[in-house]
Amino acid sequence: MACGTCHIPAHGGTDPRATFGALRATHPGPDGEFGTDDDITGSPGVPFNDAIGDYSPVDAYGILEQVTGRQAPSAINAGYAQELFWDGRAGEEFRDPLTNAIVLPNGAALETQVLGPPVSDVEMAHSGRDWNDIVDRIASAKPLALSPHIPLGLELYIGDQSYPELFAAAFGTPEITPARIAMAIATYERTLVSNEAPIDSDTPQNPTLTPQEQQGRNIFNQSNCNRCHSGPLLSDNDFHYIGVRPQADDLGRFEVTGVNGDRGRFKTPSLRNVELSAPYMHNGRFETLEDVVLFYNRGGDFTAPNLDQDIRPLNLNAQERAALVAFLRRPLTDTRVTNQEAPFNPPTLYTQSDRVPEIISTGTSGSGGFMPQPLALEPPIAGNPSFTVGIYGALGGASAQLIIDTTDPGTGPTIPADPFFANDATTLAGSGAGNGTGSISLAIPPSAALIGQELYGRWYITDPSAPGGLAVTPAFRFTIFGDPDDFTGEGEGEGEGEGEGEGEGEGEGEGEGEGEGEGEGEGEGEGEGEGEGEGEGEGEGEGEGEGMNEGELPTGDHSADQNADGRINLSELLRVIQFFNLGAYHCDGVTEDGFAPDTGDTNCTPHATDYNPQNWAISLQELLRLIQFYNSGGYYQCEGGEDGYCPANP
Repeated sequence: MACGTCHIPAHGGTDPRATFGALRATHPGPDGEFGTDDDITGSPGVPFNDAIGDYSPVDAYGILEQVTGRQAPSAINAGYAQELFWDGRAGEEFRDPLTNAIVLPNGAALETQVLGPPVSDVEMAHSGRDWNDIVDRIASAKPLALSPHIPLGLELYIGDQSYPELFAAAFGTPEITPARIAMAIATYERTLVSNEAPIDSDTPQNPTLTPQEQQGRNIFNQSNCNRCHSGPLLSDNDFHYIGVRPQADDLGRFEVTGVNGDRGRFKTPSLRNVELSAPYMHNGRFETLEDVVLFYNRGGDFTAPNLDQDIRPLNLNAQERAALVAFLRRPLTDTRVTNQEAPFNPPTLYTQSDRVPEIISTGTSGSGGFMPQPLALEPPIAGNPSFTVGIYGALGGASAQLIIDTTDPGTGPTIPADPFFANDATTLAGSGAGNGTGSISLAIPPSAALIGQELYGRWYITDPSAPGGLAVTPAFRFTIFGDPDDFTGEGEGEGEGEGEGEGEGEGEGEGEGEGEGEGEGEGEGEGEGEGEGEGEGEGEGEGEGEGMNEGELPTGDHSADQNADGRINLSELLRVIQFFNLGAYHCDGVTEDGFAPDTGDTNCTPHATDYNPQNWAISLQELLRLIQFYNSGGYYQCEGGEDGYCPANP
């Protein structure tokens, strides 16, 4: 999710995914039930998830995307407002979210508004996310890595710069802080000024409105619509209760001020580009401008002591209502916004692209006649440490297995064996037919060789009511994407001081490189290729040993080789990476070597990737070594009991 996901210029700066009546864009409202009068059309956010990427079911949504309780207001011309959000809770004073110190004393509603959505576990964040997490993420992220298309000027400006370099250009030093992030986003939003609609050039000497549109303008003024929708912004930026819903549904401004007269009051939206921004009102109650005009014509639908004085029956006939709608459309629309021309030409977002996994077929139903469904939303970009795939609508408490392969795994009658990418199982949460949910978070290796690889996945659920005892989801398809140049550093890894150099590389022929360690530090440069590339990876870190490709390998079967075929395949490598990303890879004290950080039990065979020393945890260097050998062509059980790379004798 990005800020721009919910604020698309061509949709008037609001969210085109907030489709009136669409299940995935509907909030059940204050009664908590779908299909009732208080339902809200909002923005799809994120499934409730944790820092690892695993989804957990929540009331109303299960593991599907949660939906915001209000419509996304327009980001266009938002720089002119003194308060932002429908209830105005983002005021002009901007405080640092870490220290609470005042950064900007006034005029900073945009900066203040930025601070909310990135840490909301409904809109953009995992549970427990804070601004320190966001800073760390941005510091290590490649700018716009998920975008399939970036405007040329922006692309040329960014070039190969990192976020610290971009922050240095903007602020003078490379430090990334929450306050700087907010100021950067707000500064961009202030460029989104829409002031070239036909109404902006309309004069008695040079009329730009048609007779019907001019009639509508007259009705607009005669009906006192221009009292609230006033000035160049066509908004007074004030708050009003107009009877869209009962006050108790959403107290609006009252939740900010505590003033009884503010119950149910919401901010007046600008009418600029209003024809693009359906549905309408804070709760998305009205699908069309015609619906909005009918609402005002009948004098609203609910009343209260603070109902605005101009909400009264207007008694407009059909021809007058049509003229009013005509005025709200073309005359108020800036064609630069419609056509996404500068400055309204953002990068194409991942969610707008064909990079999002696609459901392509049907499956096999199980208990209760329910066909379990896959949930595949995450970016399949090379190097993604948490590519999460979910399942819902299955038998609660059942065993579910995720298979991802180079071809459609099919609908049975058996679960395919030894797939190329993933073969992982979980027990579903919930109970009863159609109530089972679950997810598995996978790591996509940072490998240029995977870019362009098309993959297909299905879930297989043990279900006694399904044909052959196996319910199967529809297939989903995705293609791993990324920039191959991000994975071309091959050759030597260098560290400084005593310890391990954890830079890694593949040399010529056998993918061997040198790791030189002479100080404390981890070399994190990494090289990938297919046995012929040369390059350098540099880094600093800490560790012990002789270097990346020196030192003795442990003997015996490699414990990452889960299917015991004498070779580590991709799904097995991903399993090691997944558990490494969780924090460490420990033995579980029984038979399987896996992740058991809470037990601290080392009374079992160490993992064979835990090379040197046997410290019961896989370090970054050891993980990179495993990846290096995998990229070289395979990781086999060699003769003589040594586990290593021996392609001549697999």
